[in-house]
Formats: sequence, C-alpha cells, structure tokens
Amino acid sequence: MMTVMRFPALTKECMIDDAVERTVKMHGKRGASMIGVINILTKNGVADTDVECISSGPPGSLQYDVTFKEKDKCLTFLNCTKHQSVTHNNVLYRFLKCGKQIVHCRVHCLPAFVGDHVIAEIFGIWNSSEY
Repeated sequence: MMTVMRFPALTKECMIDDAVERTVKMHGKRGASMIGVINILTKNGVADTDVECISSGPPGSLQYDVTFKEKDKCLTFLNCTKHQSVTHNNVLYRFLKCGKQIVHCRVHCLPAFVGDHVIAEIFGIWNSSEY
C-alpha cells in the first residue's frame, strides 16, 4: 500500500532560484537510464566537475534533473543540444529548462533546488546536525 499526501504548491520562498536556473530536466523514453544521461552529458563536453548533482524522478518516470555548478555551463549544454532532444543507444531524451512544474517526490527524491527548510515546514523540525 502506498500513502499519498497532497500538499499545497511550493511557494517562491521554498525554491533556491539560483539552483533552478542551473537545472535541466531530462525526459527519456522507454530504456532511458541515469548512465544514458551521464553519457549524453559527457559526449556534449560536460565534465563531472561541471555538475553539482543528478537526481532521478519517481521510479518508472524516466525523468532526471541535472543541476550544473554554473549557470553558464547549463546554457552551454542546452546550446550544444540545439534540438532540445538527443538519441543515445536508440533511446530518445528530451531536455527542458527547469521552471514552474509539478514536482512528484518522495522525501529522498526531492530535487536539489528545494531547500531543507521546506522539509522542516512539511514534516516537522529539521535538525541538520543529525544529517
């Protein structure tokens, strides 16, 4: 059994704007994988030192968020992939600049641009020294 909780939309103060501006959402078709995302990034000149984090969406969603360390690197990557999609190993991946969207998540799947204070507000007191 899965527990579903519905919360109000995240407000502006919940978001880390700088991280949102550096994040690309990648949607893959059937067969997409995290390693496929990493291979696409590498083939387009993105080094591991250019990426702050990569996270996956809910299981089975075939969605990945790539947060770059610098906004310029993010824009350079998007410009390199001019068509907003790439086929890798016969799997199509589409890229979207992160913006307003519905975020389905489990606490451990929250995107990097959601601040810790949001978890505290939703789930109670957050003691960062414990983590």
